[in-house]
Amino acid sequence: MQIRPGDYLLINDRVAVYIEDGGASDGYAPFGGEILAVDRVGEDGMPMGLSRYNETVVALSNEMVKPESVTVLADGSDGGEAVVRVVGRLAPIPIMDEALGVLFPRAYGLPVALDYVLAPSSPKLVLRLTLVNETDEPLNLTLDELHAFFQYSRLQMATPQEGYADPKGQVSHVEFDGGSWGFAWRSPAGPLHFALEQSGFALFNGPGFRVDACEVVTRDHAELIAGGPHLDGVRAAIRAVDGDDTWREVRGKVVDGDGTPVADAFVHQLGTDGSYLSRTKTGATGAFVLHAPPEQGKLVPQLAGYPTHEGTTLSAGESDVTLRFAPHGFVRVKASDPEDPRPLPVRVQVIPVVAPERLPASWGVDQERNDRLHQHFAVGGEVTLRVPPGDHRVVVSRGYEYEMVDTTVTVGAGDTVDVAAELVRSVDSAGWMCTDLHVHTFYSADSNDPLEHKVAGGAADGLDIMSTSDHEWVTDPGPAVTALGLTPWMAALSSLELTTFTWGHFGVVPIQQRTDLMNNGAIDWVGKKPGEVFDLVDALPEKPALVVNHPRNSGFGGYFSAAGYDRDTGKGREDLWSDNFDVLEVCNSSTFEENRKSTVADWFSFLERGRNVWAVGSSDNHHLVSGPVGFPRTCLYLGHDDPAKVDPMTVRDALLAGGAVISGGLFVTAQGPAGERPGQTVPSASGSVAFSVSVRAPSWISATTLETIVNGVTVRTDDLLPMGEGLGQAFLQTVEVPVDPGRERSWVVFHVTGEGSLDPVHPGKQPFGFTNPIFF
Repeated sequence: MQIRPGDYLLINDRVAVYIEDGGASDGYAPFGGEILAVDRVGEDGMPMGLSRYNETVVALSNEMVKPESVTVLADGSDGGEAVVRVVGRLAPIPIMDEALGVLFPRAYGLPVALDYVLAPSSPKLVLRLTLVNETDEPLNLTLDELHAFFQYSRLQMATPQEGYADPKGQVSHVEFDGGSWGFAWRSPAGPLHFALEQSGFALFNGPGFRVDACEVVTRDHAELIAGGPHLDGVRAAIRAVDGDDTWREVRGKVVDGDGTPVADAFVHQLGTDGSYLSRTKTGATGAFVLHAPPEQGKLVPQLAGYPTHEGTTLSAGESDVTLRFAPHGFVRVKASDPEDPRPLPVRVQVIPVVAPERLPASWGVDQERNDRLHQHFAVGGEVTLRVPPGDHRVVVSRGYEYEMVDTTVTVGAGDTVDVAAELVRSVDSAGWMCTDLHVHTFYSADSNDPLEHKVAGGAADGLDIMSTSDHEWVTDPGPAVTALGLTPWMAALSSLELTTFTWGHFGVVPIQQRTDLMNNGAIDWVGKKPGEVFDLVDALPEKPALVVNHPRNSGFGGYFSAAGYDRDTGKGREDLWSDNFDVLEVCNSSTFEENRKSTVADWFSFLERGRNVWAVGSSDNHHLVSGPVGFPRTCLYLGHDDPAKVDPMTVRDALLAGGAVISGGLFVTAQGPAGERPGQTVPSASGSVAFSVSVRAPSWISATTLETIVNGVTVRTDDLLPMGEGLGQAFLQTVEVPVDPGRERSWVVFHVTGEGSLDPVHPGKQPFGFTNPIFF
């Protein structure tokens, strides 16, 4: 959501709330008249720029007010409330109408006024609703009052009943912790009821109300209470609004085993019954402030790398406390490439021999998976990580073209153990550059990874081109690549995931960020059929490649599933089917074998009909904490390895020419008799064609089997034959493929697999690779 000239600012000495003017709007509700940002006001009387507010939709059925006017009803200059009024009629919210319309068949279309009301010195914004029932029938809105939140990507949701864990059933209110600043949302008429959460979208039902025939009803429909820092500050703001002064202020400090202040540590507050009461964080000096109830409770400091703390009892009336961690140590990693003096971006993982304790979901701590204590992306090749005393496995890696270092160290209290990680590049990929065309950042509603964090993850795992494909928002990773000093290692590419709510998701590669347009230039798909939307993509100046993402997903995410694509006919439902696309995401965080009977079979069906649709493999990564970007990855033949020479149009052209292979750890390429690469055609062939297949991998990845697939049928499976000696693995094989004289065109795809997994670098991922077709 972007603040633009013409929008409105409600401000007092505590909070600043930006209200959008009417007209086209960013985000998922396109009408305008919404809250854009909720900020704290500094001592100078100006907004402090702390807002992390995204979007909240206030709806009756699946309708919200579509503004006919947005005006200042009262400016507060008389010392009273300041009011911005939005006047219009209820209109269907396009995305909700597309996805959830069947659940809310009642259309109202009634006149509405929505007032945003801010009183002097109050942290509470009131949303006051006036509804005119023009009909001669009473309206019962008990089930139709909706409060929908797109806040996940920037703020953590909590409730008094469940803490940060998923809400259940009835809740008194909903809180959003943005760190420095956040807010709570509630209905003055009664509790909210949790309905569903999907892809960052959280939906609650309100208590509802009744409007008699020909009646005009005005009600305080919702309250937004701003506060901070952290959840503790939000809850303190709620109590202040409610006049509850029974809780006391507690000041304290968190220190380590030597008494040194600990910055950025969480302090969790638990009740005597173990219930989750609050959370805050320490500042640069280790100090913290939180609020506690009159009775006894417990405070638990927590920060990754420190020994688990059992908690300290906070006695009734106590207002000053020091929380002390047990002693700890450090692991210091310095990575280098003996043949390259530049700082080497690497992934560093620390795995305690004794698995770290998992924290309760109610605490809201995003913990590393697979028993990792740390998963750090050291873009400069060096990092010092805090660890509890004990034995720790340290894994240092750089994607699938380098050897790795895997060592176990013993760290004593107060010790710093050095790990010198010399990573040798053992896979030659000259002329090819690898990317992941399906990566989300916190510009997507269902990802909370900051852009720079995602870029660091891609660099540490060896991607050559960093692409971002956020839902309905065009994001440019270029500034983050530059800010992290990664331009010698990677190029940047802007793309988009065009995310319909009914018939599929699609990658648009490339697309230029246009900040003067809604959602930075994303494609408006609402109310349009696939053919119309695909034509809009074709009309872009970039002439992008259109990628069908996860074609066989359930629900509305998979185009082939939604459109009922039939491999036998090569078509889908008449009302939804268009084959005006170029590329299929054959592997979505998965292997060729896992998709053999689904998206691989779909891909082959197009090739068999003479339709050149090209394959890519992507991660669809939303959270680096739970998996990597770049598994699998798409490696494009560009004829060079220089990020400075990468141009979005050359990436597009390579995609559209089929000049790509897919790597899930194994880098496989193939050539015809005259050097024909994937996407190209052997000009004349009879009898048989000899293809040269090369497979390369570092020594820590298994490569065992080569499968040759001709015209969609496996014609041979061979053991890979090692070639030469060295740190990495290289396999070079000649495969004779017979020519069927009865076919006008044949094609061959080469698929390679290995045994085991990519552990310890990417636990649970299976090694594989395959080519796009070569025709003959």
